Formats: sequence, C-alpha cells, structure tokens
Amino acid sequence: MPALHFIYAIRDIEYLLNLCESLGLWVIAAPGPYVCAESSGGGFPTWLIAKRGVRIRHQLAAFVKLYDARFMAYCEEWFRHIIPLLAAHELTTNVRAVLMRAGAGEPWLTAPDAPAYCLAFPGYWQPHGCIVACQIENEMLESNVTTMLRFDFARYIRELAQMARRHGCTVPLLHNDPMLSASFVPGIGGNGMDLYAFDQYITHPPVRNVGKSSWSQTEFAQAIDSIERTVRGYGGGATTGPIIVAELQGGWFNPVRARMGGEGAVRWSALLMRVAVCVD
Repeated sequence: MPALHFIYAIRDIEYLLNLCESLGLWVIAAPGPYVCAESSGGGFPTWLIAKRGVRIRHQLAAFVKLYDARFMAYCEEWFRHIIPLLAAHELTTNVRAVLMRAGAGEPWLTAPDAPAYCLAFPGYWQPHGCIVACQIENEMLESNVTTMLRFDFARYIRELAQMARRHGCTVPLLHNDPMLSASFVPGIGGNGMDLYAFDQYITHPPVRNVGKSSWSQTEFAQAIDSIERTVRGYGGGATTGPIIVAELQGGWFNPVRARMGGEGAVRWSALLMRVAVCVD
C-alpha cells in the first residue's frame, strides 16, 4: 500500500517557497531522505522507522550497514512526491519568469526557457524561482572506517541523485560532509554530486565573558584560508567549485566554562549579529 505524504498546513512547502520568492530569498532545498539529527527521527516518518523489515539508511546495526532495496524504494516514493514540487520553484527551469513591459514594470508574457532569456536580456526578464541547489542526504561519511562491513556509500548517494534527476531536479546537487573528510567530492567515485559542501566550526567563540568578547578577525581569516587549501586539495570538483559551508557553526548558547548568567542567550545572539553583519 503506498504511503500518504502530507504536505500542507505547517508542512506547506509550496507556501514556504512562494514566500521565499516574494522576499527575494535563495533556497538550498534539503529533501533528505535523511535531513538532520535535529529533526524528529532525522526527518523520517515514524511509520517508516517502525517497519522492522526496513533498514533506515541501510543501517543493520551499530557500525554495520547492509544495502536495503526496500529502503531505497521508500526513498524513490518520497522523491516522486517532493522533487516535482521543488522543481517548480527551481531558478534553472522556473517557467514563471516574465517579460516586463518597458517602463511599466508589469508582466507581459511568460517564457518556457526563462533562464536563457534572463541571461540574454537582463533587466527585461525577471526570474521567479528561488531554489538554487538541492542537498542529497546529510552528514554521511564516505569511508568504510565507519562500518564493519564493506558498504558502497557512493552507490547510495548516486542512486539518490539519479532519483532526484529522474523526478525533475535540475539545480546542482550537493551533499553535506559532516567534517572535512572529502566525502562525495564531485567527479570522484561516481557519486552524482555537482558541488562539494561540508559542516564546519570556522573558529570557536570566546568561552569567557561572552558579552564583551568577540572573534578575532585575524584568526577567522586564517581559518578560512586553511579550509580553502584543504578543500582544493581534494581534487575533482572541489578544485574549482565554490567553498560551501552547508552548516556554518560557531558554538553553543552555553559553551563550556562560559559565564553567561541569566541574560546569556541575549548577549550570545548580539555577538552573532555583530559577526554576521559586521556591526560594531
């Protein structure tokens, strides 16, 4: 019996993407199937997790993975529902781009090949898509060190990428490496990825007196330079592709040994804002 997928109310992705387009925000979609540890069940529905005959993410036991075609069938079913919805909002193929009437700022007609027109006639063609990339899976180490049995991690990611393409995704695909480990670098191992991305704590925040301290700009710049040298050394698409920190992290609201006090969260947020927008 096919599963039901509820994509409305608080899960109304169409509404969210329309809102992003109206605000001029770019989106990196992350349809999973695994989303992140911060999501309930990693983003998997409880009815799927409850199926004893299905190995979620091919996990047989702790540190033991064994390919499961049944799990991949559920992934296919999910992508069959979610990818077309996302594809309708991709910047690469969004057909709702319009030719603006000269001097009026009003839509005149639509074009089936909007991106090409936008590039050829900037200022006249206005794109309405918002999705610029699609993340496949999340924080999967491409290393047999993490499992007691040999497991073809590249096959797993490649098949997910093929599913995404099969159901209409046209934006660049990426995976989020949990650390700088060269997992799923484009052009190496046939994983189907177009871009390399990773998690990273660029520098850790000061652990004492957070309300008055700030990151060292010199330390931050040196860390970025070191990261770029490391990524470029991975070869493949990482040699020339953009440096993508899919999860840019700087610590916690209550880092070890920090004297935060009752207003710690407020001071911490103010520090992050100063760093993010360079406001003194």
